Amino acid sequence: MYLVLSEQRVCLIFDGAEPRFAISTPIIDQYAGDGIASRGPGYGLDTIRVDGNDTLAVWSAVREARRRAVEGKKGVLVEAMTYRVGHHSTSDDSSKYRPVEEVQEWNVVGGWSALGHSLSANL
Repeated sequence: MYLVLSEQRVCLIFDGAEPRFAISTPIIDQYAGDGIASRGPGYGLDTIRVDGNDTLAVWSAVREARRRAVEGKKGVLVEAMTYRVGHHSTSDDSSKYRPVEEVQEWNVVGGWSALGHSLSANL
């Protein structure tokens, strides 16, 4: 898909959220390399990696991606590095492959809590 769109010079923003785990496999075991952002340039795509837990940073990154897509008349890949706090599905018990304490820590540093801290710091 990336190859076809990059050849056609389509102004499109790809948003890839990286939740750190598939259903039970940590990202380190899912693929070789450093996330999906490193694949963008190989397809002729500008790439932006952003902290997916920081709502304002994501907003800013997508805004920049739009600017690049329109001005460069090509696709832009935005990789939002985040953490999946919930289970992968209703049949998944993520406590079998990651510590409950880890999930509790991410509940504090991510999501709505992170947005509140970000807004407080920037107002």
